[in-house]
Amino acid sequence: MKYNLLIIDDEIYTLEDICSCIDKETLSVGKIFTAVNTTRARRILDEEDIHVILSDIDMPGGDGLSFMRSVRDTHADTPCIFITNYAEFSYAQEAIHLNVLDYLLKPVEPETLNSVLEKALMIVRDSLGHEQALLQTSGTDRTGFTSCQKDVYVSEAMTFLEDNLRNDVTRESVSEHVHITPDHLDRLFKEQAGMSVFRYIVFRKIELSKKLLSQTSQPIGSIASDLGYCNLSNFSSAFRKLCGMTPAEYRKTMTD
Repeated sequence: MKYNLLIIDDEIYTLEDICSCIDKETLSVGKIFTAVNTTRARRILDEEDIHVILSDIDMPGGDGLSFMRSVRDTHADTPCIFITNYAEFSYAQEAIHLNVLDYLLKPVEPETLNSVLEKALMIVRDSLGHEQALLQTSGTDRTGFTSCQKDVYVSEAMTFLEDNLRNDVTRESVSEHVHITPDHLDRLFKEQAGMSVFRYIVFRKIELSKKLLSQTSQPIGSIASDLGYCNLSNFSSAFRKLCGMTPAEYRKTMTD
């Protein structure tokens, strides 16, 4: 099996240096995704199957600590490694709090980097091994999943999502309901539905909001709140991204 890495740093030359240092063949690394900001990094996490994350701490437009806190909400089991220019004690404390695997100072020595990545990938392999053992215990081998079995998991997950769109439904709560790991559920969703669980949740919430906007007079802010958006701006941004217009503009086109 090949493993995918995500490296986040706002300095292009640092990204290039780190990528050139990684012993892809020995570590069985498949793809290395890079991002110069946390916005791009989140998009990659939503769209790709990432096994290990390496992130700078000090970046404009969203620092690594804030990014890692959000990552822990959606990718709790993914090994993460901090990279920084500064040996700040507060950073080390926060790294421990966020269950970060290691804390590396720039410039990172290739030997040190590959050693830490090896530890991270051992954790990934161990996690996947436990997942496989769980499935074998239930009489199903992970590598021998039939299309029918995959359909059952995805179908049950989608039903749970539909029933809880107005609640605080997350990738983790769905995976817990169907009794498989979040990363495994993401893989099944990408294979069966063509998108990650997170993207599917957003898609279904926006579809429901379109129905409410066109068929009710419920205030837009109230709709956003009912669908779990903490503020109207986040809801409007997600709506515009999928529909090409704001919720207000959509309601107007539906009621004119």
